[in-house]
Amino acid sequence: MKRRRLWKCFFIVFCAALAPAALVLYFQVRQIPAAASKDAVDPAIAAMDEAALRKQISLTEEKLRRLDRRMVQLFPADPVVLVDSAANQICLIRNSKIEIQDKCSTGTGFELTDEGGNRTWTFDTPRGYFRVTGKVANPVWIRPDWSFIEEGEPIPKKREDRVQANVLGDYAIAFGNGYFIHGTLYTRLLGTSVTHGCIRVGDETLKKIYKAVRTGTAIWIY
Repeated sequence: MKRRRLWKCFFIVFCAALAPAALVLYFQVRQIPAAASKDAVDPAIAAMDEAALRKQISLTEEKLRRLDRRMVQLFPADPVVLVDSAANQICLIRNSKIEIQDKCSTGTGFELTDEGGNRTWTFDTPRGYFRVTGKVANPVWIRPDWSFIEEGEPIPKKREDRVQANVLGDYAIAFGNGYFIHGTLYTRLLGTSVTHGCIRVGDETLKKIYKAVRTGTAIWIY
């Protein structure tokens, strides 16, 4: 999955530290004869007696443990939401571990222009770094102008005529500028780019993310 990009730098560092330890442990466990091991192992290691070798293994293992602790510290203890808008995948990471992962739907990228040509909307999901600005249970949708223009309907003058319930699912998570992570009636379309910019998620996944995040939780969309 594309989330592996997030691990790339850590993977390189980890492998650099792991390689010598793996080599030493391999010959220790397999007990390869000295004549054979001298061709494959650093001469300094091959010349070590058993006590020195065990000490070296212990030191290497401790280095790996310290590296692992440092790697974990690079990830925040608080949850972070990641959205891959190209693959339409969403996940929640906490302490470097993926707790939630599922498909979602993001913006189509289509453009809409009103009949007079005065206003244009591009239905993209914004990319970058955001934070949760609010959480709403049982949300209602206040239909914007473009929703009526898209359907060929007149734009209402009264706010109450814009209110539409039961279309955003049980929860909505705001992350600024009118964008939300919310539920959907069209679950069969999850995993495709079909929205007007918001991020649609299935009911169960949405519920888990809603409970895990709070105002201020980081959201990365790429």
